[in-house]
Amino acid sequence: MMLDASGTSIYVFKFGSGWDVFPVLGGETPIASEGPEPGIFSPGGQFGALWESDSSIQDTVGYALSESAISYSGEIQYFERGWMIETPSTVYVVYDDRTWDWFSYNGS
Repeated sequence: MMLDASGTSIYVFKFGSGWDVFPVLGGETPIASEGPEPGIFSPGGQFGALWESDSSIQDTVGYALSESAISYSGEIQYFERGWMIETPSTVYVVYDDRTWDWFSYNGS
């Protein structure tokens, strides 16, 4: 999973192995394109620029599951040892020790 933090940083969340943060790359960004199998895509935009620049990120997150990035508002709360991101259906807990977790959330 990749998260764009207000256009300044991109967080890459690795299932089972932590997270990393990267600066948003300058210059032209790629356009999303069909992947090697139906229903998956090479990502476009800032995510695609980072994905194309580093094969380890490609290996970590794989191909995109939709042609366009999903965008929505979320709330962020910082804590002593990390932060939480609330989205319409999930709460992500991001720890300072480079681990993370997620919880389903019904929005009420």
